[in-house]
Amino acid sequence: MDNHNSSAAWDANFSKLEAFAKENGHCNVPRSGELGYLSKWATRIKKKYKKNPTSVSEFQVQQMNRIGFDWTLKKDKDDQHWNEMYQKLASYKEQNGDCNVPLSYHYAEDSKRGTSVANQRKRAKLENKLGTWVTNQRKTAKLGKLRQDRKELLQEIEFSWSLYSNVNQTTENKKYLKHDKRWNEMFQKLKKYHSEHGDCKVPYSYPKDPVLGNWVSTQRRVLNKKTYLYGDQKEMHQGRKNLLASLGFDSSSQLQKKNDGTKEDRSAIFEV
Repeated sequence: MDNHNSSAAWDANFSKLEAFAKENGHCNVPRSGELGYLSKWATRIKKKYKKNPTSVSEFQVQQMNRIGFDWTLKKDKDDQHWNEMYQKLASYKEQNGDCNVPLSYHYAEDSKRGTSVANQRKRAKLENKLGTWVTNQRKTAKLGKLRQDRKELLQEIEFSWSLYSNVNQTTENKKYLKHDKRWNEMFQKLKKYHSEHGDCKVPYSYPKDPVLGNWVSTQRRVLNKKTYLYGDQKEMHQGRKNLLASLGFDSSSQLQKKNDGTKEDRSAIFEV
């Protein structure tokens, strides 16, 4: 009797899940709403299978696989994602010397041959969110909700729990993010100029985009330590140096006009 009831329950729930998969293209049933019970059932099946794979019959496994059922538990997915992001952060730290990833930071394109387009897109999607992930770790830790094992892993790579320690973080962080966004916007313009002209020698009074010429001039002055960055930092972030270097950016002051600094736009200096 129990086996009959169990089989009947399986058939009923599987039928519902199969219909959901056909309609939505996946088996990730929302935990809330009228199908919440189906989501709970799917989670129980995952836990049951993880604990003892033989507790789910081979036929049932085949049924679930046929509709694209993902056997991975949400907790395991979260752990996998966190570990992947941690490895990206460790790599960033090794390349740039710190863990202060800008929100709009983008990795250089993968230059390795043989990497599929799909893998490159997946890699880019993951890495482009690294800045947001880092910010979330700080927020989670501040709320006292960051797991101890994760906290210890971050401490191993000298993770900074506060981006600014001597100023009002909310106000300063907003300013930093504003200038960081602006820098990346200007870099994209420089990248376009480079693709069209083959170099980064944007004239100071560039007719098509005078602001770009001003900005490029400012980058050279910063790299040559002839002006200051926004805030207390006196040198350009290594990540930005790497981005400019990827375009063959020449910081030689000889590329600037003699009167380059006489009428500089003070706002542009902060966009570095």
